[in-house]
Amino acid sequence: MSTGGPELPPIHFVSRDAERWRAAASEMRSRHDLAHSGIALDGVTSWVFQAYLVFRDRDFDVRLSSKLPRHGIAVLHCDEVPFRKYRLDSFVVAIRADRAYVDLCDLQIVQNVRCVESKKDSFLEHWSQPGLVPRDFSRGDEIRRVGFIGQRRNLAQAFRDGAFEEKLARLGIEFVIRDSEMWDYRELDLILAVRDGRQSFLDAKPPSKLTNAWLGECPAVLGRESAFENLRRSELDFARGDSLETALESIARLQEDPALYRAMIENGRTRAEAYSDERQAMRWEEFFRGPMHEGYQRWCRDSFTRRVLRFGGRAFRARVVGRRYER
Repeated sequence: MSTGGPELPPIHFVSRDAERWRAAASEMRSRHDLAHSGIALDGVTSWVFQAYLVFRDRDFDVRLSSKLPRHGIAVLHCDEVPFRKYRLDSFVVAIRADRAYVDLCDLQIVQNVRCVESKKDSFLEHWSQPGLVPRDFSRGDEIRRVGFIGQRRNLAQAFRDGAFEEKLARLGIEFVIRDSEMWDYRELDLILAVRDGRQSFLDAKPPSKLTNAWLGECPAVLGRESAFENLRRSELDFARGDSLETALESIARLQEDPALYRAMIENGRTRAEAYSDERQAMRWEEFFRGPMHEGYQRWCRDSFTRRVLRFGGRAFRARVVGRRYER
């Protein structure tokens, strides 16, 4: 369902993998088929290819391209913004993702509201996990398995040395790290998501661990990150896991209080409604018809000289000044 608004020009989703994506897309009914497609869900695929599939299915004029288009809108991951082959006749919308600020673009999509630094920045949450299957309801309110969804290296060090796993085992709880089949929440009872890093690193992270937990009907135990705090309305949204001790206390409390555990699941179902496919797509469409379309119209009125001067300033900042994004 479209939000209505001004008619948009074609939107080019740009990536080096465009040809491979084009072949795969012909066999996909929706973005959720990515879960079983064999295509690695790296940052570029997760952001750019998913967006293409969503708006293809909403009957937008969207195209896959391996290079920036002439006289058109290009949406691409910041890793693939070309410096040497940058085009002054392309309106470039860069997706920052887990990277430093992107100077070389006309608009920037950020995944954490704290990354909105100027008028060219717009916050849009990451797409939810494609193909996500919620927790099996028949597991009841007993906590038997805690899961971390992602690569082991991305879990805080304090939870990786075996002590956490041993202490959970004493509670009769198994700890698993799910670095494949990340869509499968069926046999998980709690989600753990705690990261190490500088505050600037954590402030660029998205709330995906939390919103996917809501969609997966699994209460979450989370570290203190701004993306999670921005969404917190009550203690039912997630439990605290700022440290090893705090996480263990939260898990033990939920194990001892089945009513609280059930309430968190029910609350998560309610909160998940805001992150349905339709609601997420509508927010992206509002960006397309609002900031992106308005920015594109202003850009179309710019002289070539103005574009050259603007590119020079952005290229200088990107190459000479630079931006750092360190863990």
